[in-house]
Amino acid sequence: MAKTDQPLIEVSGLRAGYPGQAPVINGINLRLQGGEILGVAGPNGAGKSTLIKCLGGLIQPDAGTVTIQGTPTGELSHQARAKQIATVLHDQTPDSPCSVREYVGHGRYPHTGAFKKFCQEDKEAIQKALEDCALPTLSERPVAELSAGEFQRAMLAQALAQNTPAILLDEPTTHLDLRHVEFLSRLLRHLAKERGKAILLVLHDLHFAKGLCDRVILLRQGTIHAEGDPTTVLSAGNLQSAYPDIPKHQETAITPPQPARKWLAALPSVALCLAVILSLRTGEMGIPPAKEIFALLAWKLGLADPALPSPLQTIFWELRLPRALLGIFVGANIAVAGALMQGYFRNPLAEPYVTGVSAGAACGAVLILTTGLSSLLALPQAFALPIAAFLGAILSTYAIFRISTWHGKTSTRKLLLGGIAIGGILQAVTIGLLLQADPHNMQNVISWLMGSLAYRSWEHVPAVMAGGLAGLVIALILSRPLDLLATEGENALTLGVPVQTVRRSLLATASFLAATSVASCGIIAFVGLMAPHITRMLFGSRHSILLPQTAILGALLLTMADILARILLPSQEMPVGIITGVIGAIFLLFLLSQGNGPAKTKKANSSASP
Repeated sequence: MAKTDQPLIEVSGLRAGYPGQAPVINGINLRLQGGEILGVAGPNGAGKSTLIKCLGGLIQPDAGTVTIQGTPTGELSHQARAKQIATVLHDQTPDSPCSVREYVGHGRYPHTGAFKKFCQEDKEAIQKALEDCALPTLSERPVAELSAGEFQRAMLAQALAQNTPAILLDEPTTHLDLRHVEFLSRLLRHLAKERGKAILLVLHDLHFAKGLCDRVILLRQGTIHAEGDPTTVLSAGNLQSAYPDIPKHQETAITPPQPARKWLAALPSVALCLAVILSLRTGEMGIPPAKEIFALLAWKLGLADPALPSPLQTIFWELRLPRALLGIFVGANIAVAGALMQGYFRNPLAEPYVTGVSAGAACGAVLILTTGLSSLLALPQAFALPIAAFLGAILSTYAIFRISTWHGKTSTRKLLLGGIAIGGILQAVTIGLLLQADPHNMQNVISWLMGSLAYRSWEHVPAVMAGGLAGLVIALILSRPLDLLATEGENALTLGVPVQTVRRSLLATASFLAATSVASCGIIAFVGLMAPHITRMLFGSRHSILLPQTAILGALLLTMADILARILLPSQEMPVGIITGVIGAIFLLFLLSQGNGPAKTKKANSSASP
């Protein structure tokens, strides 16, 4: 079919970019006719992908007009536009659980809408697209199991099933071998010359462009540098002026990055010491004189003769000091667990609770608090409660880990989904137990579920302290491979990192740290989110520095939250989980409002094992 004089797509004075940035393309004019193959070339950052996204409706232009068969795109609905233009981008990942046939069938949505079933025409269009792209033998295979080249063909087949007069392809030769590049060339030429489709290609392969395209546009800095016949446009002179040279040597001196100031590194530790002193002084009775405190410590350490302590000394030793120590180690443990989880999932919004730690610990503790099981086992409740919470947390985490592991490989996607599923089941069991609880004991149960450092004694300190120190040592040993895993994902395997072993160690360590904390003081939310974030802002993302500073900052956050909980309601004990929950929610909203916040982080699942 010959080209027509009427342009199928016409662009006039197009200017577009991204929020908060200068326009990427500025003043673009082009015409694309049916039966024509138009190539768009240019250096990185010239605006090629931005142009194709703008034509495909993914980016709204700041100025200019785009018309499709004479109709401005602003007057078309999304469905009507999708009937005219099919767009294939190169930055998609094959992580869909559907089959190839189902994936290609998604291209029929503009014609069927949300409710219309596939008719014979739809089925024939899908089968034809599969055949055109040599995919019939792969039609029942899950998309997630495709190679990069096979997925590239599946995306093209979906665009063909869409059956539009225009097709936009962003770097379609990516991941294709020489045989499939030749196959793609024949297919595109057939679509244009025999079926009359208008095809726009964004290309880096200039030889492919010369051999296939009828016309080429060469972009430079967001404007059209040259346009016309491929041989003329892609001449040596045009390419030399359009593609900037990469300097081999930089004459100017390079200023090395300045390390963080020493006072900044010491600031969290100094602030924590002051917060601990303030925590020890917070209360109606104040704090004993320093002389009495040293005498009391000497007596407890066996360095002095026993003496009858005053009531103030008893309050200091039996209540405030263990409470302050718990605030330090519980906060540090949760914060380090959060940092490990964020490195594991490569997502700064991850917390240890996604593995079911909180739900499992809550279920185990509520079982003890509501059923009288500790009496049946002849165990003191103060001893049975942390054991039950710890076992619940570990068992739930182990169950989720087993669900998400297949043939020795752990999928982060399955781990997240498994955590949600198991957590939902355990929360339902917890609610059921609460409904059967003694009303007189309900307040105690709810207070524990919301997290509290109140009424804790020395018997709670050793396990949290020993577990926290051991967990931090293991985390520091894993800090170097964690750096690689957080930035490279599965690609860290090519650098010699035993990815699966490191991931299992990270998961076990983070779960252990969180479980010991939850078992001792209940559920304390958002400390594992806030502390690693703030530490990265101050000290960077190198885990050998990040982990110890995160531990200190987590201890500081929980200590200050506990002080605030005691000040706000001095007549009764407010659960510290309420304070951390409110502050954490505000902090999360702040992150989401920032342009460089979590919304722009890498997908956690991009490196997940199948």
